[in-house]
Amino acid sequence: MTTPGGAPGACPERERCKAVFTAMTTMAGVWKALYCEGRFDTCARYRRAQAREPVPPHLLPNGHGAAALPPSTSPAAAKRG
Repeated sequence: MTTPGGAPGACPERERCKAVFTAMTTMAGVWKALYCEGRFDTCARYRRAQAREPVPPHLLPNGHGAAALPPSTSPAAAKRG
């Protein structure tokens, strides 16, 4: 997706995804480049947020679930900490 000037823009929903990317240290940079800073309109998390649907904490940008993310990465845990 691009900004009105035609340059690629960053995903407006990217703050919601910090917990997912924090848990995925090896691939986090690749996911961010592909989805958060690239084609965020193809991101499953972004599409669900835009549709005002719940975004599961373990949902990856490609629509698959992240297996076994540490419990400390859940949004509820982040609010407690």
